[in-house]
Amino acid sequence: MINKVILVGRVGKDLELRTLNRGTQIRFVVNFPFATHEFSVNRKTGERLEQVEWHNIEMWDKNAENAAKILKKGRVVYIEGRIKCDVSTDSDGNKQYRTKIRASLFQVLNFNGNNTKSQLEGEAKCDEMNEDIEPIDNIMGTEDFDNEE
Repeated sequence: MINKVILVGRVGKDLELRTLNRGTQIRFVVNFPFATHEFSVNRKTGERLEQVEWHNIEMWDKNAENAAKILKKGRVVYIEGRIKCDVSTDSDGNKQYRTKIRASLFQVLNFNGNNTKSQLEGEAKCDEMNEDIEPIDNIMGTEDFDNEE
């Protein structure tokens, strides 16, 4: 079975590194909101639409330490990880579920400014289909994944 998630989006807040003492073992963890965006254009009105999806990201140990030093609110980041669901019981005995992404890898993306609003609008207008709403593919541009800092 495969449980793999790849996200490109923006960090939703500055990270706070927490230290957990588990007997003789010390572990580090960060949790933060992460926004991904999907853009589309209403073909009837020409209005550009944006839908934001928020994800809960969790990083542990060395990844957490590095992320806390590097990631700031608004920074564009590539994240790989897996979906994890935590189950807890509230005071009334009801089960509470919380889905998060446990990140195993991240990379800050360095955008050179070539992916502008006009480029996004151009991509939105280029494909004439019968649908009123058309998604825009390749928002970020594949060339940005090849840049390493």
